[in-house]
Amino acid sequence: MSKPVPVLCIYRPRKGTEDEFLSLVEKHWPTLEKASLVTGEPARVWRGSSRGGATVFIELYTWKDADAVQAAHHTPELMKVWEPMGALCEGNMEFIDVDELAMPYTR
Repeated sequence: MSKPVPVLCIYRPRKGTEDEFLSLVEKHWPTLEKASLVTGEPARVWRGSSRGGATVFIELYTWKDADAVQAAHHTPELMKVWEPMGALCEGNMEFIDVDELAMPYTR
């Protein structure tokens, strides 16, 4: 088993679908947790606005390991959340694997 994988997700729902999208985001982490794909640390979610005024949701959670990422794509309960999320988004969702830096850090 590999180490946990923190991921930052950026979602850009189409105008007028923000509330519907948020209801899916609220189901997202609990579905991941029920499938034992994430660590026990709950997801953190932010709602913001782009410079152009579009609503953006940002979610940070941690996969339990690299294998969980692949397993998620074969989890029917999760696909019931992901498919409608994708349908409500403008363009592609972004998924960024991140590593927290110890502060202060040096270059």
